[in-house]
Amino acid sequence: MKYLLALFLLIPLACPSATAPQRCGWVKILNYHEVEPEAEIKNKEYLSLDDKKKSTRAIYLAVTPDKFEEQMIFLKESYATPSMEELADKMDRNEPFKQNGVIVSLDGWAGCIYKYAFPVLKKHSIPAIIYIQTGNLKAKGALTWTQIKEMSDAGITIGSHTINHPHLSRKQKDESREDYEKRVSRELEVSKEEIESHIGKKVEFFAYPYGSFNDDVIRLLKKAGYRNAVTVLWDKNFSDTDKFKMRRRPVTNFMKLPDFVKIFRWDAEDSHAEFAD
Repeated sequence: MKYLLALFLLIPLACPSATAPQRCGWVKILNYHEVEPEAEIKNKEYLSLDDKKKSTRAIYLAVTPDKFEEQMIFLKESYATPSMEELADKMDRNEPFKQNGVIVSLDGWAGCIYKYAFPVLKKHSIPAIIYIQTGNLKAKGALTWTQIKEMSDAGITIGSHTINHPHLSRKQKDESREDYEKRVSRELEVSKEEIESHIGKKVEFFAYPYGSFNDDVIRLLKKAGYRNAVTVLWDKNFSDTDKFKMRRRPVTNFMKLPDFVKIFRWDAEDSHAEFAD
């Protein structure tokens, strides 16, 4: 009964248009960062989608463990929860999604992912993907490679979020095109190789820092051996969505369960101006 109202809001799951049955099923990718107690979240400000307007558009991407678990229970009871590998396989085959699904993703390097998010994901048998920013793993409070490998061994997919979290589409001052491509390639390739050396598995998935990408970045990602990449554009993903412009929806601690549920309505207002350069 706890989720009866929430589930009622999701009743209109039929295709809004019978003329496009191949797009009936969709997958939404949720974007989390820290999962930590309220006291640690308080007054924490994250980079705005438009970093020129931090004061007016700051997004708080941390959620409390209680909210995170409440949301995971709802997802488990309401949707398919495929792994990123399963999603990528279907998209490689251009196979229509037969049912709506949700993928849980977390970005960053903070140890609270292991301490608070990982136990909830294990408890409810929900696959997830964690995009690791390798350059911060020596920072205080960071994930350890032992923890990352444990999560990988437990079925959590590990992806790359670069080494240093740069705006990949932006050239540095007086940087030649050749030097720009070398720098970007290093961010993509070295982070991938480092993660692979620690978890003993291929790293095939990528998250753009700040959602920043361009055609050169996509070309270099393909060259490095990645299968897809996720943005900060808000929308549903279908089997024919561009694999290197996958949509994700951030989740904030301001969301109560009814707000969270509304994300998944087929008629939800779910678009955002492209932030990529």
